[in-house]
Amino acid sequence: MEHEFDSGIGLLGERAQAVGAELQTVTPLSGIPTTAEGYDAVVILGSAESVTALGATPWFIHEQALLKDADARHIPILGVCFGAQSLAVALGGKVARASEPEVGWKMIDSVDPSELAEGPWFQWHEDAIVPPPGSTVLATSDVCVEAYRIDIHLGVQFHPEVTAQQAVDWAASDPAGLAASGCTLPELVALTNDLETDARRRAADLWDAFTAPSCRRR
Repeated sequence: MEHEFDSGIGLLGERAQAVGAELQTVTPLSGIPTTAEGYDAVVILGSAESVTALGATPWFIHEQALLKDADARHIPILGVCFGAQSLAVALGGKVARASEPEVGWKMIDSVDPSELAEGPWFQWHEDAIVPPPGSTVLATSDVCVEAYRIDIHLGVQFHPEVTAQQAVDWAASDPAGLAASGCTLPELVALTNDLETDARRRAADLWDAFTAPSCRRR
């Protein structure tokens, strides 16, 4: 599920295709299915929107129905940033304003770094997740929950998919967010380029962990 043209699956998609996955992109414009029947997994990506402001927006209602249906069908879901927030709401959690925005490359505190690397991971958000009941928190920061697992589903507040081009696009479209990163645009792009090789490896590891057979058990 891709909400905006500059928020594609990026590095996660590279890994998915490298291991033989067939990707199908849906968007609010193309129409969001309300059933996950026929899919092996569902990935919900980021958005500049806030879950707390969407209310009865038709596409968000459809997305929530898709998530609930995937859960009922035992189809694994990966939620990324907004996607992790949407997943939390669908399964009984909440989303609230974070104490401060997190923007740019940040380290996180992982409960088990062998399962989820501590980063650095790319961040661009102002909201925070209260995970659904029954969740296991996998990582935190001083600001919020950074990753959680519930049953076979995984939600991450950071952006494992981000490429250097995505970082440029987001920074150009959100000057206030860029200011919060503490970097100028050239500095942010240079840092992203420097980190992209390691970020690609971490994204691949995260994808492999999400799709591992052991993660399909309740």
